[in-house]
Amino acid sequence: MHFDRPELPADIAILWSERTRRANAEEAVRVGATYTFNDAWGQSKSWLKGQYAYLAPSAVSAALNRFNLKHDFIGDEEFAERLSDISLLFLPSAHSLTSAAIDAIERWLEGDNAFLCVTGPTNLPPHLLGLESLKLAQTDGYTAWQWRADSPFGDRSKWEEWYVSSYKGFTSCQAEAQAGVNVLADLLNVNGDLSGPDTATLRPLGAGIVQTEKSLFVANALFEHIGGVWQAHLNAEEVRRWFNPLNWAETLLYQLRGALWSCRQDRFWQTRLRAFGSYDGAMNIRHDPDQSSDCTMLAYQGEHLIPATWTLLDAAISPEATTTERDQGWVREISKYEFIEIGLHNDAIQESPPKWMMGANLARHVIESEKNLGVRLYSGGRHGGYSVYPEMIDAMDYLYQTVPHFLGLGSFHFHLMAEYGDRTPNPQMDGKVVSYATVTTPTIASPGFWFPFHGVVSTTAECRQLRGWDITHEYDTPPDLVDVVYAATNSADQDPATALPDGVYQFQYHPLFTVDPNYNNGRGAFDWMCYAIRRAERLNLWQTSQRALYSRMQDYEDIQFRIADGGRAIHLHNPTARALEELMVESAIPLGAAERAGPAALGAAASADESENPPEVEYAAIRCGQTYLAHIVRNRFVTVPPLRPDESCALYLEPARAAPHPFVAQANSKSMRFVDARYAPEMRALTIHVRVIRYQGLVVQGYTPGDRVGIEVDGVARQPLESTDGRLLFYLQGPENRFGDQVVVLRLLERE
Repeated sequence: MHFDRPELPADIAILWSERTRRANAEEAVRVGATYTFNDAWGQSKSWLKGQYAYLAPSAVSAALNRFNLKHDFIGDEEFAERLSDISLLFLPSAHSLTSAAIDAIERWLEGDNAFLCVTGPTNLPPHLLGLESLKLAQTDGYTAWQWRADSPFGDRSKWEEWYVSSYKGFTSCQAEAQAGVNVLADLLNVNGDLSGPDTATLRPLGAGIVQTEKSLFVANALFEHIGGVWQAHLNAEEVRRWFNPLNWAETLLYQLRGALWSCRQDRFWQTRLRAFGSYDGAMNIRHDPDQSSDCTMLAYQGEHLIPATWTLLDAAISPEATTTERDQGWVREISKYEFIEIGLHNDAIQESPPKWMMGANLARHVIESEKNLGVRLYSGGRHGGYSVYPEMIDAMDYLYQTVPHFLGLGSFHFHLMAEYGDRTPNPQMDGKVVSYATVTTPTIASPGFWFPFHGVVSTTAECRQLRGWDITHEYDTPPDLVDVVYAATNSADQDPATALPDGVYQFQYHPLFTVDPNYNNGRGAFDWMCYAIRRAERLNLWQTSQRALYSRMQDYEDIQFRIADGGRAIHLHNPTARALEELMVESAIPLGAAERAGPAALGAAASADESENPPEVEYAAIRCGQTYLAHIVRNRFVTVPPLRPDESCALYLEPARAAPHPFVAQANSKSMRFVDARYAPEMRALTIHVRVIRYQGLVVQGYTPGDRVGIEVDGVARQPLESTDGRLLFYLQGPENRFGDQVVVLRLLERE
C-alpha cells in the first residue's frame, strides 16, 4: 500500500510494511497456508491464513482510536522521508525491513522526542531495543506475558500472574535483555491441557516486554493475535474466557498503555482530539424486530429522546421471519423520529441460494432492501445463521466499494463460522455447516473490545482495511451484565480505576421479548432496556444510533490533527469533500474560569519563586483567527469550529488573568448539540450555533453582574436580558422529533 503524506501529519505513526506483507504471502504459499476462492468480482483470490494475514497494523490503529490518539499509516516507500514528522512510531510484526529503513530508524531514535514501540517479529538489531540477543522462533502453543513483581502489573492480589497475549503457533521473538535494562514481563509458552489456566503447561521463552529510554519492545505478536480474533480469522475460544472474558483484549491494551506510560509516553494523552467530545464513551441500543409488532420500546425512546438503531428484515429476502406489512409498519413508526435509525437486519449466509453474505449478494441485499423498505440504509446487523470466512470479508469489501453511503455492519460480535471451504455439516449444530462457534457463557462478546474497528482484506496480492466499521455487542442483556460491561474493569479484583476509558457499548434488545415472561422474572425485557439507558445517562455516555456512531468515527479518522508549542497550538485540517462538525479537543491546559493554572500548567518555564507564588492566571483563552472559541466544558473540552472541505484552522491558547469573554459550559446532550460558539471582541458579540430538539434551556456564563445583553435567534430580536449573577438563561424551541439548527447572537449593550 502507498500512503500519501498528509497536509498535516500526525505525531504518531504505524508502519504498514509492504515488504513484510510480501514476505508473509510468499511464506504462506510455501507452507500451504492459503485458501483460494472466486471473489465478488469473479476473480480468483488466495486468502492468507493464520499469522501470515498481517492484521497487526489495523489492530494497532483501532487501539489508538480507542486511546483518542490521532495517527497516520506510513508505508515502506515513504518511510525515511516521513520519520521527521513522527514522535511515536509503532512497528507491529514488521519483520522484513530494509537495511536503509533500519538505518533511518537508528538515526531517528537519536532525536530528543523519538520513541519506538515494537511488537511481534522484527528484524531490527537487538541493541536498538535494549536486547543482548534476539531470534525468531515459532512456538508450539500460545504465548503469554508473565509480569514481574516490580512492573506496573506485578501485584498478584490485583493482577493475574500471566496473560495469554498471542496465538498458538505464531512466530515470536526469543530475546535476552541487556544487563541493567528493565524487563517488565517475561514471555511464556502455554500449551498442554488447555481446559483452563490451572491445567496448562508453561515454559519460559525469554524476555517478554523490555523498556528502555527510547523504546518499548513486546516479544510476541500481540496485535496480530487480537486483530485476528476480532474478525473471526482466528479461533481462540479455548483460551478466550480464562481471564476477563468480557474485556480480554482491552485488558491487554490497558497493560500496554500502562507500559507506554511507564516510558513517559503519557505525554501524547495530554492534548487530544476526542472522538466523543466531553462524553466518557458511547452507547447504542439496537433492536431486531423480526416477527414482533410491539412498539413499547420504540415509544419509550421517542418520548425520552433516546437515539437507537432498529435493524429491519426485508420480507422479500427473509420471508420466513417477517412480512411486507410488518416491515412497512415498522418503517412508518420509526420514521416519526429523525434521531432513531432504520438499519438493515441483513440475512446471514445460508447454504441454499441466495447466499447473501457471499460475493456480490450482500451489496445487492442492501440495494434491493433500500427499494423494498423505501428508506436509505447506512448500517446493518447480522441476522441469525452463520458466517462463511473469508468470503464474508470479501462480500463486505464489495458492499463498501459499491454502496458508498453505507457505513458499517455488526457481524463480528459473536462467531458461528464456516471457514476456508468447510462444507461438512456439524451434527452438534443441527446440521449447520460450522467450523467453530463462540462459547456464549458468560458473554457473546468474542472480540473483548468495546469500540468500532475495521476488518481487513488479506490475500497474496494485497492487504488493506475495509472502509466500513464493525462493532461488538451483547443482546437481551440483564442489569447485572449491563453493570459488568459498563464497569469495563481490567484487574482481577475489578478495581474501577482499571477501566479502559471511552468504550462503545451496544446492547441489543428484541421487541419480541418486551413482555415475554421468560425474562426478568416474568416481566419481560423492557425494564432491562430502560436500565441500560438510564445507567448510560448516569455514566455520561453519548447515546447514539449506529449510523451516527460510524459517521463520527469516520470524521474522527479522516480529520488531520497536530499539536505544537507544548499543547498551546492546535492545528486541524479537513482533507475530505464533506464538512466536519461537532468535534472537540481535550486540553491538559485548563480552559475555564473555575480552575486556576500556574505557569507550569500553561507550558511556561517557571522559576522556583514563581512555582511557590504563581500569578493569578485563571483562564486560557482559545483564539481562532480574530475570534475566541466559547463552548468550553469542564475546563478541558472545547468545540472546534466546523471545517469545510479542504479547510484548515489553528487554535492558540492564550493565558488571561480572568475570563476574557462570555462562554457556554453546557455539555452536549441528547437534546442540544453545539456546532460552533465564538466570541468576537470587536463586536462584543457571542455567536452560538446549536442543534435543538423540542424545548430546551441554554446558559451563558462569563458576564459581569448588571450587564445588559441583546439576544437574536435566527435573526429575530428578543427582549434584552440583564445578568444578575454573571449568567444568562434563556430557552429555545426546536422541532418536535428532529433536530433543527439555530443561531443565537448575544451582544453586550451599553449600560443605561
